[in-house]
Amino acid sequence: MAQKAKERVAADRIAVNKRWNAWRNKNKEKVNKYAVEWWKEHKDLKRFHVRKRAALKYNADGNHTNQQIKEIFDRQKGHCNYCDVLLTKYHVDHIIPLSRNGTNYAANLQILCVTCNTSKGNKMPWEYFGIAA
Repeated sequence: MAQKAKERVAADRIAVNKRWNAWRNKNKEKVNKYAVEWWKEHKDLKRFHVRKRAALKYNADGNHTNQQIKEIFDRQKGHCNYCDVLLTKYHVDHIIPLSRNGTNYAANLQILCVTCNTSKGNKMPWEYFGIAA
């Protein structure tokens, strides 16, 4: 009896997915426009998901919240941690890069300007500043 119930649930799920996909394909422009607008209004959430996905890719330990990012930004008083420029746009950087076994905890994060973060890439801080390890 339980097996038949599971099969019904699975069949219902497939039917719902088919209806949803048909509606989405029929209303593709509307869905895309809504998605673009939603992401524009929720940039912090998008950035959070990008960092979370990167952590999953590298199987990194830890996680953090948007509130912790805001606290780091406030602690740095809105300045880049490397060049001390006042930030209008910023990147959240992993001090020890995920690709080099860094964690995704808030303690491993810093706020950098776009220029510093893109030039840092996946270097360790001492490599970026040219200091011998």
